[in-house]
Amino acid sequence: MPTSAPILVEFLLSSPHHERPFAADARFRPDGHPKPVVVFVHGFKGFKDWGHFNVLADYFAAHGFVFVKLNLSHNGVVPGGTGDLEDLEAFGRNNFSLELGDLGCLLDYLTGPASVLPAAEADLSRIYLVGHSRGVASYC
Repeated sequence: MPTSAPILVEFLLSSPHHERPFAADARFRPDGHPKPVVVFVHGFKGFKDWGHFNVLADYFAAHGFVFVKLNLSHNGVVPGGTGDLEDLEAFGRNNFSLELGDLGCLLDYLTGPASVLPAAEADLSRIYLVGHSRGVASYC
C-alpha cells in the first residue's frame, strides 16, 4: 500500500436546473494508476464534511480508490460558509428531484472533459455509488 498522504481536490459545480452552486471534493493517492471512483452522497440534514465522512474518504483513498463527496445544493450548507446549516430557505425547498439532478451534474462533470480528476488516477469505467441514510435510499 502506498505511504503517501491522499491529496484533496475541491471544486464547485452548478446545475442547469437551479441557481445554487454546490461544493464537492475528491481524495486519492496519486500513483499514476487509474483507480475506481466512489461517489458518496450524504443523507437528510447532512453535508459532505459531517462527522466521520472525511475519515471515510481517507480510508477509501488509502485503499486504492478515488473518493468523491458532494454537498447537495439544497442541503442548507453554503459554499464558503460555516459548514453548518445556514440556508433554511434552500433546505425547505429541497426534494428528491433536485438531489438526483445534483448527482447527475456531478457524474456528468466527472466523466466530462473539464473534470478535475486526472485520467491517470481515475478509472471512470468503474464508478460506485455509496450513501449515508437518505443518500442510500434515494438513489437505489
